[in-house]
Amino acid sequence: MTRRGWIIGSAVAIAGIAAGGAAFVRLAPTRPAEWDVDPAREGRTGPGRHLIAEEGDAPPLQLAAPPGMVLDALSEIAAEEGGTRIVWRPDDGRATWEVRSRVMGFPDYVSVRAVPAGGGTVLTAYSRLRYGADDMGVNEDRLNRWTAALKARLPG
Repeated sequence: MTRRGWIIGSAVAIAGIAAGGAAFVRLAPTRPAEWDVDPAREGRTGPGRHLIAEEGDAPPLQLAAPPGMVLDALSEIAAEEGGTRIVWRPDDGRATWEVRSRVMGFPDYVSVRAVPAGGGTVLTAYSRLRYGADDMGVNEDRLNRWTAALKARLPG
């Protein structure tokens, strides 16, 4: 094989591997039972993760609105961001969303829990990546945007 043929063959092989990896990331199924967690019980923080909970990266949010209203508003905020779909919302004050990056479609997961407290709600949240080791602050930025929008949208 000539040097030129070797280079072209290598380039084609690398492109094929990259395309296969991208397809895997985009098409990998989501199993809600694997990704739905209770943020109040989650203790893992660090690169690629952001936890709003006692002993987390930020304290839980105290909101004046009832839990159902908080979750409905958060669902609207998530939908407005795009690339987001709810994958789990049982009737116990929890919800989990899958959020895909715009370019490569990498999935992140955001789980929240809204519990009644003193006529309002305590909200805990956990945003984390599915693939990789670091997200360059994307999950923290997302939770900061979502919680700021939530505070602006809800009464009190």
